[in-house]
Amino acid sequence: MTKNLDPLIEATPANGTITLKPGIWTTQAVGTANTAEDVKRDLKEGVTLEGPKPGEGIATIVCIRPLTAEAGDASVIRGAGRNTVRNLTVDGGVPVADGVPQSTPYPGKRNLVFLKGDGNVIENVIGRRQYGVWKEGKESFGLSAWGSPTAPSRITNCQVVDVVGDYATAIQSTEIRHCIVNFPRPAKGTRAFRAAFNMGDTVNGVVED
Repeated sequence: MTKNLDPLIEATPANGTITLKPGIWTTQAVGTANTAEDVKRDLKEGVTLEGPKPGEGIATIVCIRPLTAEAGDASVIRGAGRNTVRNLTVDGGVPVADGVPQSTPYPGKRNLVFLKGDGNVIENVIGRRQYGVWKEGKESFGLSAWGSPTAPSRITNCQVVDVVGDYATAIQSTEIRHCIVNFPRPAKGTRAFRAAFNMGDTVNGVVED
């Protein structure tokens, strides 16, 4: 049975925990235009969003936001800082047009997990179908956890697969450990900018296989 994740996010206070049961959970995501309706779906500071423990089933979050200019750019899950997201599959919901995963038929971009602030953790997450558009300058981010020198963030034991579009950074954080990225092969005659890992201006960051 499919369930709506958004009311749980909206109702959970700062430093609370959302634990999802196995199954499909849908969301309208958080638009980068930051409308009043969109920001209600931000994870508040300190909130943990988690699926079942390993071996106890799979919880998948699927974005059902329309792929239109009006709906704009969006992040499936966005957090205000000091968030933890773990034990989940997060799916951007972007179909593969004509079976070509690097095609760009939509005007907006779609990030998967985008945690702002610092002190964030993403672990045991599979990200699918992020989407970015090079010609529009719209870079997509699969799993992104901002950090700072005093409160670094980390991404561990994660995967990003089934990337759609031609402008993508799969994983970015101040500490990246034991992660896998699988980009599709571009079609002959096409170009794409894709970075598996990014640490930006991080000082003393860590990338470890």
